[in-house]
Amino acid sequence: MRTINEGTALYIYRMMIEYQQAEGFSMTTREIACELGLASNSDVAAHVRWLVDNGYAKQRGKQTRALTQEQRDEHT
Repeated sequence: MRTINEGTALYIYRMMIEYQQAEGFSMTTREIACELGLASNSDVAAHVRWLVDNGYAKQRGKQTRALTQEQRDEHT
């Protein structure tokens, strides 16, 4: 099981929202990994799973751009 850094997960959440607003569609885990300078999607996937499990994002099946962000206060 991968260790999740909540700060990193929330940073990813903010990146996802900014990208969605600028581009009109969701980031892929590969795009997130590239933005963070990571060679692997697996660390990103674990953090995205945390975001989904904690209500920050929703997964829409297994499509390439299947994540949607839930606008919410990060401090709740």
